[in-house]
Amino acid sequence: TGDYDLSMEAMIPMMDMARTELTAALTSSWDSAIINAQGTNDSNLDAALGPKDANGIYASPYGLRYYGLVTKANTTAGGAADLSSDVVQSARVSMGKFGAKATDLRLIMSPEAYLGLLGDDDVVTVDKYGAAATIVTGELGKIFGIPILVTDTISATLDTSGKEHASQTTTCAILANVTRWRVGVKRNIELRVVPAPAHDSMFIYGFARHAFSTMGTTDNSVAIVVNLATS
Repeated sequence: TGDYDLSMEAMIPMMDMARTELTAALTSSWDSAIINAQGTNDSNLDAALGPKDANGIYASPYGLRYYGLVTKANTTAGGAADLSSDVVQSARVSMGKFGAKATDLRLIMSPEAYLGLLGDDDVVTVDKYGAAATIVTGELGKIFGIPILVTDTISATLDTSGKEHASQTTTCAILANVTRWRVGVKRNIELRVVPAPAHDSMFIYGFARHAFSTMGTTDNSVAIVVNLATS
């Protein structure tokens, strides 16, 4: 029939779309684990949500947000205002020697925090120093020479202490010394297509096995700016 022919004709482009979507989902999950992993300590980052899966992507004992908020309790108040260079500098100072070298640091934030920071005179956007930087490193700008990274895995529904809470409307930014953190890759993203002739279908499976950890639990390698405006 016409419908049958259409579905069969569409299989090839749909397969490419499925591969792209699955790769993006795996990448986003890894991004979220680096930012939000907290083991089974759900109450430390989620003020009103249930526990995380102890064997899932959040099982690592140290994500950046958990390390800054709980392990080191190193926070700088944003005052329910837009992120500013003054606040970034205060967070940097709070890191001591780990905040000294700009090239060792990354300022990671939600899209909402980034839009609030854009008007600051100390921000240099990539159009000023080369758009290739975004392609190579993902950075969208610099402040005091520190690359700015944006991720939607940092929520815009945090409470004033930086915990997730669905009824709240603030966000946060993370200043991290990346030389004090390590990523392990046992299996990078791999996709497999498995035919299912009995159903005239194909299944796509995605696999990845990564690890993420601090080099030392006494390092003041992360500072969190909490209570940032989202509009």
